[in-house]
Amino acid sequence: MTTTTTLHPHPVPSPTPLVRYLGHCWWTCHSAGRHTWRNRCDALLAIGQLLSVIPRAARESLDLVIEPEAGWRGQVPTWLGVPCRIGRATLWLPVDEEPGRHRDLSFLALLPRHDLDDAPPFIQIGTQFLLEHRIQTHLDATSTVSPGRLTIP
Repeated sequence: MTTTTTLHPHPVPSPTPLVRYLGHCWWTCHSAGRHTWRNRCDALLAIGQLLSVIPRAARESLDLVIEPEAGWRGQVPTWLGVPCRIGRATLWLPVDEEPGRHRDLSFLALLPRHDLDDAPPFIQIGTQFLLEHRIQTHLDATSTVSPGRLTIP
């Protein structure tokens, strides 16, 4: 079933190319024992970046469940010169057609060893996420107030 998720314009300075749309997201996080739970932390759409980036501060404050990426071959890229690991996390996006429902999507991300001073504290969702899930983006580049949306097959 195809679903839609609304994105909200958000002016934020960044050292990397961002589209500056914020998505209301939930994340799979560790809990006491062997259980997980979902915690809210918004993310920025960063289609100027191939891979998504989960800053160290976000990983630590949320205690995200991050799985190793067994299929990764070769060097792990740096993020603006910062050495990284690579892993997979799960993001839960709200479904506009059914308020209260969320859709879970796994994605590949760079995990920088330290944060940049001038980088926004948000998780940044890169192009690979959109391609992996065949997500269509609908953005109005002529407006700083019009919402955007993601259409997920």
